[in-house]
Amino acid sequence: MERQKLIKNAPLEVGDTVICVKMKDDYGVPGGIKGLVKSVTNVFGDNQYNVNWQNGSSLSLIDGVDTWMKVNNKPIEEGVSISKKKFLEESTRSVPQEFVKYSRLYKIRIIKKFLDLLRESSVVNMLSAAQYLYMGKKRIEHEHHYDEMDDDKNDAFQDLLEIADDVRQEIINGAMKHYLQKKDNTKNGDNYEEDNDDAYFKGIERYIRQDSSNLLRLWMDMKGGSKMMR
Repeated sequence: MERQKLIKNAPLEVGDTVICVKMKDDYGVPGGIKGLVKSVTNVFGDNQYNVNWQNGSSLSLIDGVDTWMKVNNKPIEEGVSISKKKFLEESTRSVPQEFVKYSRLYKIRIIKKFLDLLRESSVVNMLSAAQYLYMGKKRIEHEHHYDEMDDDKNDAFQDLLEIADDVRQEIINGAMKHYLQKKDNTKNGDNYEEDNDDAYFKGIERYIRQDSSNLLRLWMDMKGGSKMMR
């Protein structure tokens, strides 16, 4: 029987088995957990691998950020495989921690596109733009119904409206995920109390506003240089 070989940060395909070595954020999957790749997406030039992990998590691996080993039973070239001990000693490329954190919670691509269009439309000072991420199409449309725009700005505004509801839903979904992850991390704390409905919805609302502000700040910080936000 062919001995299993572990390949350092090899490209992954749907159906591949992978072992997490290290995720660079507070909510990452612990090292040593196996998972099955369910889908592959490309985010601004970097692959993101959506994985079902054995511990029940569905957090994605991000190329160039996280470290993993692909389990491979096929013959491979000498020097490509790496021992688990040696691999665990290697560090990953430096990537802003905030990007890593929020890219696990939100689809950064659509949020970046929305904020780019919002800037191009010039309907709001970008320093006050966070709320637009969760306003939705009807509210944004109503807010700027009487605004005068040239053709280029109006085109950007119309494109913005087309994805406004999708972005709003993405913010809600991500805020729910963020809140539940934070709740799971505090279950063993001395001050942990089970939520009632009122506390739950207030918690989600808090993360909607907080994460929208942080996503806007991340967009501003990374817009100038990072290939992830270009």
